[in-house]
Amino acid sequence: MITSIVFNNNKMVTSINIKKFSTNMFLTLKRQTFQYKYTYETYYYKASFPIILAYAIIGHKAQSATIKSKVVIDITNSFVANLAYVMLSRVINRSNLNIQGTLKPFDFKCIYQY
Repeated sequence: MITSIVFNNNKMVTSINIKKFSTNMFLTLKRQTFQYKYTYETYYYKASFPIILAYAIIGHKAQSATIKSKVVIDITNSFVANLAYVMLSRVINRSNLNIQGTLKPFDFKCIYQY
């Protein structure tokens, strides 16, 4: 959530202050300037904020999905362990998985016993 936007004297945005929902931590995103080579002796500069477009889906929506991209799963508010399993099992490559929160063995219960 954006908490404030900081401007300089020229009314340009210099930084954005945000609050992370999961940890209530405050962060400051500062404008980054990058230099690119255009021709042999010509350079241009591009200023932007280190923000990446992201999408979110709920665990129920993730059922039957195959997710190939990087995923962050927040299991701190997962109300049943079976739903956590559904979210974890949708990712194809384990290196693309980032889990927020902790899983404990007693979170999982046997729903059918032989």
